[in-house]
Amino acid sequence: MSRRHRTRIVRAVAAAVVAGAALTGCSVAVTGTPHAAPAPVAPRTTTPAPTPGPTTPSLPSISGLGEEADVVADWMADGWIPRPILPVTDPASGVTAWMFGSSERRDAAGGGTLYRAVGAPASIVSNLAVFPVPTGYEADADIAATNTATANNGRVVGSRPTSVAGYPALDVRIEFTDPQGRTIVDLIRYVETPEFLVGVESLGYSTDEDVLQQVQRIVADKVTFASV
Repeated sequence: MSRRHRTRIVRAVAAAVVAGAALTGCSVAVTGTPHAAPAPVAPRTTTPAPTPGPTTPSLPSISGLGEEADVVADWMADGWIPRPILPVTDPASGVTAWMFGSSERRDAAGGGTLYRAVGAPASIVSNLAVFPVPTGYEADADIAATNTATANNGRVVGSRPTSVAGYPALDVRIEFTDPQGRTIVDLIRYVETPEFLVGVESLGYSTDEDVLQQVQRIVADKVTFASV
């Protein structure tokens, strides 16, 4: 068996394991208070919400990634079979994410929707999660991050406020272990819109840290919003 073939098998197994954990905090961040956590939502303030205009995404391609094309070339040299960067749009929220390979749609707790793609290199799994915010409340990305970490018996290692399309956002790093004691790193960009809490996530084993950072940067930076 060739080294490249063995590498593909290891990656497939790792991706299957990592796929078992994802964005479990989004739903409880707008619907309930698990594990005696602080209230996950707050009454909506009177501050006007941002009203960014609709954006029209253009299809990224590996050849159009610019500087990131060199990153993709390195993945291929390490045995990754290229997957197209495909759009997935959540019809309720109008958010579009771009992930490697086709996405599988799943219903999530709290009326949310999860879209999962496993075409990225190494053990990396990418997710787009969209959860509705009840009328009169607003999403809280900090609590969503804490709840996600708690649900996976992990911890929030760091977070950084940012913005996406005029909406407040939070980049989060969470770490936890799988049943075999291996460290999984979970990188999430939460975006708080008036009606939805959106999570764009890449997670994988800590041994794939460099690739994980690269995948999340590519995926998270290409998220767009449109009027629905």
